[in-house]
Amino acid sequence: MNDSSKNNQIVYRIGILMVCTGVICNVWILGLFNPDHAISELKNWILIWCFDVGCVTSGVLAIKYRSRIKLRIIPKVVLKITIVMVITFLALEQATRFYLFGFSSLSYEKMNSVHALGVAGVVQASKAPGVIYELKPGLDTWFKMAPFKTNSQGLRDKEYSLEKPANTYRVAVLGSSFTLPAGVAIEDAFHSILEDRLSAESPDIDYEFINFGVGGYDTRQYLATLKHKALVYNPDMVMVCLSVSVTQMYPEEYYHQEYKVKPRTFPFFSSFFLERMCSIKRTIQASKRNKHKDAEEESEGQVSLQEGNENIQKIFNEFQEISQLRNMPICLVFMQYPDLYREEYEEVKRMAEESGIDVIDTVSAFKGIGISEHIIYKSDAHPNAKANRIFADVIYGQLKSIMCK
Repeated sequence: MNDSSKNNQIVYRIGILMVCTGVICNVWILGLFNPDHAISELKNWILIWCFDVGCVTSGVLAIKYRSRIKLRIIPKVVLKITIVMVITFLALEQATRFYLFGFSSLSYEKMNSVHALGVAGVVQASKAPGVIYELKPGLDTWFKMAPFKTNSQGLRDKEYSLEKPANTYRVAVLGSSFTLPAGVAIEDAFHSILEDRLSAESPDIDYEFINFGVGGYDTRQYLATLKHKALVYNPDMVMVCLSVSVTQMYPEEYYHQEYKVKPRTFPFFSSFFLERMCSIKRTIQASKRNKHKDAEEESEGQVSLQEGNENIQKIFNEFQEISQLRNMPICLVFMQYPDLYREEYEEVKRMAEESGIDVIDTVSAFKGIGISEHIIYKSDAHPNAKANRIFADVIYGQLKSIMCK
């Protein structure tokens, strides 16, 4: 057998091996051997699928053109293909980052702030019963592309003395990520706007809106925050801001176990391109689940909603007891957009009013307005500074009448 025949035979075998490898991997990721072992995460699926396609394509080409391929040039060809694939992926990655974040995508510091609060390195376990976790004091960093500072008490706000100054009207603002607010400079937050506007209108009275908002808090944590952290500031009024499903709470054991701080992540080194693909997949899966939702699932949802309503009623009653004991009005502010929880909010509104709690609904102000213009960036629907101004305008219109009670 001459050298040319040996070369063709080796190349042919390599081609067959690559095709078989690609086919076997494709069968594996599709879960044909065992559906339970199929790869569910799209990130992994894309990476392995690209490898599979590369194997099959290279194998087919090797088999077809084996007479033209010399063994000594195979490493060079593989290297060139690898370089092209890496450059293509990096180009797609940077294009995705620029699409999502604009020129901020070029900032290492800002890109490392695009993650959830729990893995941002800004929270710690709370010693206050039922609060679970809280912001660290003295922070000076970035979170979701916005400057993020906390005061000596671990509040994302300026410093306030525990003792209320004379001629001062204090409002304790409770809430989660919309109240924090995530991805918005503190001076553009709706409660900061309200503080400045009311103080400017009343030269004889200083208004202080103290921000106790922390991302991920539920209604039960709002109540715990009021009891163990907010009341020491002797507020004249409490504003409870509801921005997600009100009845959804953590499991009971979560409130009693020790909170474990998660390690900080560094999103700059993650792939936003693959994450974007994953979000598309999750959207498709959610759409399919909604289409195929059966009567049993709906019934289960109604049961959990009923249980949630009972818990909310108890919490509202406690809020009202504190309100009467301290002669301090408490109001709820609905801030969800788009209007995802209208049916639930109507029920919650009824329960709040039965408990003697005032309600301010900002949701209607966003009807007919493009939501894309009011979010912090394309992959995160938290309200931006423009949306916070709308919140402030709506709340301002109803707040004074509540304060006078």
